[in-house]
Formats: sequence, C-alpha cells, structure tokens
Amino acid sequence: MTGAPRGLALLFVAVLATAGAGVGLYRELSRTPLENQALPGPDGEPEVQGLSDILKYDPPPLAAFNAVLEKPLFSPTRQPPETVEDDSTPPAEDRSVTSPQRLRAKLLGVVVSESRHLAILEVPSEPTVVYVSKGEELLGWTLKELGPDTVEFERNGETVTLTLEYVP
Repeated sequence: MTGAPRGLALLFVAVLATAGAGVGLYRELSRTPLENQALPGPDGEPEVQGLSDILKYDPPPLAAFNAVLEKPLFSPTRQPPETVEDDSTPPAEDRSVTSPQRLRAKLLGVVVSESRHLAILEVPSEPTVVYVSKGEELLGWTLKELGPDTVEFERNGETVTLTLEYVP
C-alpha cells in the first residue's frame, strides 16, 4: 500500500510542474517583444510605428532579383515559363493607361489606411520606387483617386488610370 500513495504523490508533483511550466510558457509567448513595443512620444502617448517605418525602407533594385526570375522557386523544372509573343494584345504598359496622353509609370502597389493614401510606382526616369500620396504630383500629374488596385492621375483636365497587373 505504500507504493500507491507514493505514486500519487509523484503524479501530483509532475502535474504541478507541468502546469507551472505551461503557465510560464504561456506568459512568455503572449508578451510583446521589446522591439515591437511602442515607445512613449513627446506627449507621453505611445507612438504608433508602422507605415512610416515601411516608407523609410529603401528596397533593392528589381535587378537584384534576377536569379529568382531565372530559376523560379516554385517551378518543378526551375525554368522560367515560356513567353509567347501575341501581336493581338497590346503591351502590358499600354493596357494600364486609359488616356492618349501617357504617364510613364507602372503601378506596383496601393496603400490605403485611415491616415494615409499612397501609390507605389515604378517610374523609368527614377532610380528607385516612388511613393506618391493623394494630392501630390508626379511628372506634372496629380494623384486624385486610389482604389484597391487602381490609381487615377489628372493633368489639365485629362485623366489617366493605372491598374495593378496581376501576373500568375
């Protein structure tokens, strides 16, 4: 009979130790890491970091990713897809512009938040990606509207719409 109470005592200790470890692990995993915590600003309120930090990032040029294009990671043969020239469809750049007076830019992304409306564009005359906020100008064109996958620029009463290109 001395074996059963001793076994129960060991089981009880093991359960308590496991519960304690679980509580400690939960507390560790649920806390916000120090580097992700908002620091107090000049007014004492925490500063929210987010979009401004993203905009400070200067991405590498697209040419830095040529190896990914030459040997696609998710292609079984690791060969780029064959491109077929079709004369019946205009080039992609022509499809993204709906105005005869062209804005030389390609829409790469759209950021819409409570405080910011922003278009991310590739402009041939610029060495890096260009960020344009609603109301700002780019090459004489003013950004008027942003949609989930389109932006609309205006100049001298003329409107140009750029559309995100989805490449499968």
